[in-house]
Amino acid sequence: RILKPLSEVTQDDVLDALPPSFAGGRRTTASLCLKARDMTFAQIGQLVGNDDTEDSREGRRLVAEYLNACLEEYVERGCVAPEWGEQYDDLKKEEDGDDAVENDLDTTKVDGDEKKEDSMSEAQVEQIEKGVKDIMSATAAEDTTSGDT
Repeated sequence: RILKPLSEVTQDDVLDALPPSFAGGRRTTASLCLKARDMTFAQIGQLVGNDDTEDSREGRRLVAEYLNACLEEYVERGCVAPEWGEQYDDLKKEEDGDDAVENDLDTTKVDGDEKKEDSMSEAQVEQIEKGVKDIMSATAAEDTTSGDT
């Protein structure tokens, strides 16, 4: 976290940092969640662009769907995160061809076919991951070419 010089700290900054148990404190779970949401949106915009082009909108959608799938998995696993920058262990085993841990997804029969009731299939997540990587590569290429002016 970046700290301001003390001379620039305002009373509002102090009240925003204090929990409600202190007189005037405004740091609540709701305010923390709102900040986390806004920071996430800002990060997505930095990764793929905040402009109104079709590519940027599609990139933001792909990243948001990927993050949504990650958050759902995080909740399913009891809100325990994988190692920083890593996938969950059973996903690594699946990619390596080892025995994978089965997902405990409910299935239903629809016209004789089993259908998973999760929000995104593994193929969709892989497609989103590929799209995010492609966007990141294109963005990195644009950054290197724009700096050569």
